[in-house]
Formats: sequence, structure tokens, C-alpha cells
Amino acid sequence: SDRVGRILSSKGLYEIRNFSFVSPKLVEKLGLAADDPRINQLKLTNPLGEDTSIMRTIALPSVLEVLAANRRYRNKTCAIYENAKVYIKRAFSEQPDERLTTVIAFYNNGDFFYMKGIAEHVLSVFGVEDTEAAAKTDLPYFHPGRCAALCDKNGTEYAVFGEVHPNIAKNYG
Repeated sequence: SDRVGRILSSKGLYEIRNFSFVSPKLVEKLGLAADDPRINQLKLTNPLGEDTSIMRTIALPSVLEVLAANRRYRNKTCAIYENAKVYIKRAFSEQPDERLTTVIAFYNNGDFFYMKGIAEHVLSVFGVEDTEAAAKTDLPYFHPGRCAALCDKNGTEYAVFGEVHPNIAKNYG
């Protein structure tokens, strides 16, 4: 994650850090389907409050909140990233699956091809070459015509990027 952070910082993005425990309402704003596994969150037994009662299964909502705050503060541009842990529930007796993910977000600071270039650069540093962008339409929080995944020849998906769906953008302000 430090290496990814250095790469992204060199591209002009600023690192943010959010708490891993969030409000269920923050995740609900993404419009995930009722059967989406990311809805099945780990609930804290003794939370500080409702706003910190679950462990996040997806880092995007926290990042969107930071983008929204920057808009409220009237920042003309914003380019941020977070190397974030997410917690995927397993069987009752097992510890959760902790996964490190990276979320990059910006407004008024590039476009689809800028984001694709960043993703390709990060992957190439880690030895993943010859990826192709394939259309992706199954993520409700992205605009259906403006979302893609970077995949290798075998179809392994390494990165997903796109424009946030207008309804979801509205949900986060």
C-alpha cells in the first residue's frame, strides 16, 4: 500500500484516511441490491454510536463523503485516494476476510481516460501488463454507459473505474 500511495501521490492525488467503521446509512446510499454480499456487514457489539456501528465492506462511500465535503467547501478541483481495508463477513465462528483496496476519486481534474491511465500505470508497476478495458454494467453506483474494468487476457479483473451514477452522486451531495 505504501508503494501504491507513492505512485498515486506522484500523480498529484492526495491521500485520505477514513475510519473502517461506518454508518449503515452511508452504504445504503450506494443502491446495492438486497442480495449483494456487501450488504451483509459486520456489526460492532459495542459501537460508539449508530454512525460507527458496522465495519465497511466497501470503501467507496467514505471516499464519496470526502468528495462531497470538498464540494461543500467550494474546492474547484479534488483528486484523492485511500488505501483502505474492507471487512468481508465469513462463517459465524471465523474472523472476517480483511482486504486492502484502493479507491481513487476526483472531480474537475481529469476524465475517464485519465483514470484509465492511472490504473494502467499502477498495474504495470506491479507487473500486470497487456490489460484491456471491458465495459462493466453490473455496478449500480456507476453510470451504466461509463464504467469499465481492466482485465487481462484470461478475464481476471484488476481494476474497475467509471463515473458515479447521477442518482448516487445526488445521494452523497
